[in-house]
Amino acid sequence: MAEKKADSKKKDGEKTTDPAASNESESKADGNPKPGEGAKSATSNAAPTVPPTDDGGTTAGSGADARRGSSEDAPTPRAHSQTIAMPADATVGAPPPLPAQPAGAEDVTSLPGPNDIPTGDPTAPAAPPGKVPRGDSRSLRKGTEFALIYRQKTHVIVRTGTVGQRGTWRVVEYPTVVMASTSYARECSKFVGDGFSDYR
Repeated sequence: MAEKKADSKKKDGEKTTDPAASNESESKADGNPKPGEGAKSATSNAAPTVPPTDDGGTTAGSGADARRGSSEDAPTPRAHSQTIAMPADATVGAPPPLPAQPAGAEDVTSLPGPNDIPTGDPTAPAAPPGKVPRGDSRSLRKGTEFALIYRQKTHVIVRTGTVGQRGTWRVVEYPTVVMASTSYARECSKFVGDGFSDYR
């Protein structure tokens, strides 16, 4: 009985040791980290708490940065200009008039026949021929020179001269209309070959 009491006192006198505390004390004693422990810096501070993002990650910015980012992402409102529809009954102005014919040109509305050819001085002042009626008639120009050629039945009539002067008239009668038409075409080709072109 006395031996049992002695053993009980001996057990009460012993201190219970914690394995974790024992490892910590050993680590402090030899200065080396134990397995599972990372290297510790003497100047390191505790990492700041970073709020988590919506996708489970963390953001390094502060709350102010987050608010600034959201304001920058917001679309900029576009300015709208007011437009006015054109009324249906608006009066549209008339088109501009056609350019006037060059000064000094005179449109030939009626070509004189072989018996109506005017006479006079070829250098007398007169307007040059302008546009001529459709058919076998052409009004040609080459610089300051003009040429009027037309056919009336069996007659081929030619007027040539300098712009601003009356010029000279020439009338040739042929036996048939076919011959007169051939001569008219030949006269036109001759003037065009000399550099004349149609007056427009």
